[in-house]
Formats: sequence, C-alpha cells, structure tokens
Amino acid sequence: MRGGLKLRKRDLLIIPVIIGVCMFSHVEEEPKVQANQINDYIPYYATEEYQRIKQAEQEKQEQEALMLRASIEDYQERQQEESERLFREHAEELVENEDDEDLLFLANCVEAEAGNQDDLGKRLVCDVILNRVDDPDFPDTIREVITQKYHFTSYWDGGMDRWKPTEDTIEICREELESRQYTGLIYFTAGNYNPYGTPAFKHGDHYFSTK
Repeated sequence: MRGGLKLRKRDLLIIPVIIGVCMFSHVEEEPKVQANQINDYIPYYATEEYQRIKQAEQEKQEQEALMLRASIEDYQERQQEESERLFREHAEELVENEDDEDLLFLANCVEAEAGNQDDLGKRLVCDVILNRVDDPDFPDTIREVITQKYHFTSYWDGGMDRWKPTEDTIEICREELESRQYTGLIYFTAGNYNPYGTPAFKHGDHYFSTK
C-alpha cells in the first residue's frame, strides 16, 4: 500500500479483541447507583416517617373522640342531676304531710301511665287507682295498689323513674282525691279490654273495664 499503514493478516485478528476490551472497560466505569439513591424513588406514603405521622394523627383523633364522649356523658349526667334537684324542690313545696306524699306518688304513676293522654284520660287512670283502694279485692292504700305485683307496668319497668308529674297532672289527681268522677272502673289496658273485667268504654289509647 502506498503511503499507508500496511496490515498483516494476524493484525486483523487482534482488532476485534481490542474493541471488546474497550467496551468491557466502558461498562465497568459506569457510575453505580448508591443505596441511598434508591430511597429517593420510594413514595413518601410508603416511608416509615409517613406511617409514624399517620399513626400519631390517628391516636390523636381517637383521644379527642374519647374526650368528647366523656364531655357529653358528663353534661348529660349534670343535666339529670339538675332535673332531679328541681323536681325534689318542687316536690318539697307540694308535700307537707302523708296525704300529699300519696298525691305525688299517685300523680307520678298517672303521668307514667297516661302522660300522653288528654286530661280526661288522666282522670280515668287516676280513678282506676282510687277505686281499687276502696275495693275489698285490692290493697287499702294508694302506694300498695300501685306497687302491687304486675298490676301497673310503669312501676315495674321503671317508667315512674323516668316520668315526673306535671303540675296539671298533680292538680287532676288532687281534684279526683277530693271528688271522684268515675267510680266503678277497676281495669284499664292498651290494645284491648282486660279479660278479667267487664268492658265499659274506650277513651284515647286505653280500654276501661268494671269488675
């Protein structure tokens, strides 16, 4: 060859080897990915720090919910205590002797049994209680009639503890104690007439019966 490099046949065989060595060296010299660089690709919501923050927020919300529930329960308890205090004060004004204690107990039962009825409905229930006091087949006092086992549901299921008589109910019972309007009535029930009595009439939600 003129003016050029003259290559022999064996030189041509060495060239691919040299090229391969250069390529291998280039691969090894590529920068390696460090461990801390891998963390840069992890979503924040998957990190331990994020999980700790979420856990702390959840615990805070649960604590606030407990505090709110306790505050509501405390408020309800204080309201109940205040209601009972006012009722006791009102009762003390009404109760001056044993007769007035009976009046209050009677009105309490009437309110629990017929608090959702009109004035006549309350009078009728009141008279059933008073008529039983006078009947030889029943106890002799208002308290004993009301507390007789299984006779007045409101006493046995705690209804009398939940209902407090209004002034109107107390006045109705006071009037019936002085002058009873419906003598002879011995039973009253809701839904149908009492099977042990003689049907008389229905008023409001109650069926009234004589003996």
